[in-house]
Amino acid sequence: MIHASNRVQISVQSDWLESHVSLVLSALNGDWGGNDKSVRSAYRCRTLILLIKRIQQIETAAGDIGIKFARLQRGDVRVAKLIASPEFVKLQSKLDRFLLRFRASPRIQLHPVLKPGVRETTMFWGLSWVAPYSATRFWYEVPLLNEIVQIAKHGRINALRQCKQCQRWMFARRSAIDSFCSPECRDLYHRTNEADRIRRRNWARTNYQSHKELELGSRKAAQRKGGKR
Repeated sequence: MIHASNRVQISVQSDWLESHVSLVLSALNGDWGGNDKSVRSAYRCRTLILLIKRIQQIETAAGDIGIKFARLQRGDVRVAKLIASPEFVKLQSKLDRFLLRFRASPRIQLHPVLKPGVRETTMFWGLSWVAPYSATRFWYEVPLLNEIVQIAKHGRINALRQCKQCQRWMFARRSAIDSFCSPECRDLYHRTNEADRIRRRNWARTNYQSHKELELGSRKAAQRKGGKR
């Protein structure tokens, strides 16, 4: 049962995640930059895609580690030496080497905060990491890196994927189901994709045969039952 406090927390988490997801999708789909072609083309570079793919690989490997760790907690000491698998260490090292391309330094941002009924204002101290123009190919890579890491920390990095029809990047809210960015893309894919048409045709044939076999079996069972009377 979800109580009111839980609903509020879920809503806040959803809004918090939405802000990170919208920025990343705008970058991946080249929607950020307006008429500036250099910015739009920069967002189409493979840097972000490679970063997402490598974090997704680590997320998948980490899931296996989580299962082994749970077994260890239950007393299965046989998996103790397998927690940090060579595959996971290799993927992590590969990601660390990839992150070396990002260069940034800390920046302090001060914002006045006004409180109702209080004359004095307090200052909100914010810390952000800013890349100098000479350190990376595109200065906005570092902020986008942070957005992607925030999505990963929320456990939803694998929800970032490309639409099976138009190849635009999307956020699959139902990770096991959503494969299209819109109903139009889904309908077009089912109408035009030959492999999918064959799959659905085979499924329909198998489903029809299964129903016929069940119907025949029920009929024979009914006849046997009637004969016993």
